[in-house]
Amino acid sequence: LAPRKVPTSDLLYGDALDRRERLRVATERMRFEAEEVAREKVQVAPRSRRYYWQMLERQIKTAFDATSSSELFLEESLLESFLI
Repeated sequence: LAPRKVPTSDLLYGDALDRRERLRVATERMRFEAEEVAREKVQVAPRSRRYYWQMLERQIKTAFDATSSSELFLEESLLESFLI
């Protein structure tokens, strides 16, 4: 057998460093992918966002009309009951 040019300990050490780096990269990639999945789950489509805003506006108008007796202005004494 021919003697090795690089000692076995150096090869093992280099392999351990490479393995550690591959593990770090794989962990980072998995974390990034998990964040992407989580971000996609909470995103709301523009059409849905518009629908919810319209629904909220209708609920606010209904509450305002119920509190103000369908007048254009809300009396200061009724403001608290409208906000609650």
